[in-house]
Amino acid sequence: MSIPERALGFHTQLFTMFPLPRQNVGQSFTREYNGVRVTYTSELGVPYKPTDRRILEIITTKAIQSKSRLVEFGSVTSELARYGFARTGGYIKPWADSLRRFAVLGITPTITGRHPQDDKIRFAFTRPFFFAEEALIVWTSGRIQNPVQPELIDRLTHLTLSEGAARLLENAVPHDQRHIMKIQSPLEMDIYLWLVSKLGSLEENELLVPWSWLYAQFGQRAEKLNKNQMRHFREDMKNAFASICTEYYPAARVELNKYAKGVLLKKSPPLIERDDPNAGYSP
Repeated sequence: MSIPERALGFHTQLFTMFPLPRQNVGQSFTREYNGVRVTYTSELGVPYKPTDRRILEIITTKAIQSKSRLVEFGSVTSELARYGFARTGGYIKPWADSLRRFAVLGITPTITGRHPQDDKIRFAFTRPFFFAEEALIVWTSGRIQNPVQPELIDRLTHLTLSEGAARLLENAVPHDQRHIMKIQSPLEMDIYLWLVSKLGSLEENELLVPWSWLYAQFGQRAEKLNKNQMRHFREDMKNAFASICTEYYPAARVELNKYAKGVLLKKSPPLIERDDPNAGYSP
């Protein structure tokens, strides 16, 4: 699929392979998958909402398109309109709060196995780092008396990625932002980004992904599920896969029902064609 530059978005492998939680977990959250553990910490609470996922995608896309660690936001009104949100003040606070959570987000990747089984989750670093090294968030829905126009104050909002976070962008994968604007479910959004990354880079003709791996990546609790809980998890996953393959990625070759042990992925055309000049693929 070829898309216009304005619709192009990007996501990184780390947050795709180790998605943020989908419910409030407080100040710390850990995922462990295939020999790698990633812990997210934030004194303001680990990001978990759909808005947080949108903010992360927007920050990543802006950084890649500007080729700069400095991510500048325009006036809140224009930003909300650009990314499909209503232009009402009630939507400003969630955006500003989300930016603040990412501004203090800490990331600790740890190799727990001698040889991680998935090369896509190998990282060039193992030391903890913060997502941002500096930020100024001045968006607000409550306007005060000020001789300076609020729109001009809003434009001061920015975030500077840390060197560690900037390294995450080196292998970012393109997707269609119009899809992200439509998807409301955090689980569906996580699986969409994972499928776009996974299917576009499969080296083998097919890969059976066990349910245990999928739960490690997309589950919510650390403890082992009982049969009834796992059944509900599988149904939620199957519904999300079916929606994505039908609505957003029809070229995806995914088999859900024939294999009781997991989901079968088959080599598929990438969502964004590699010869698309807007995709940012290396020659």
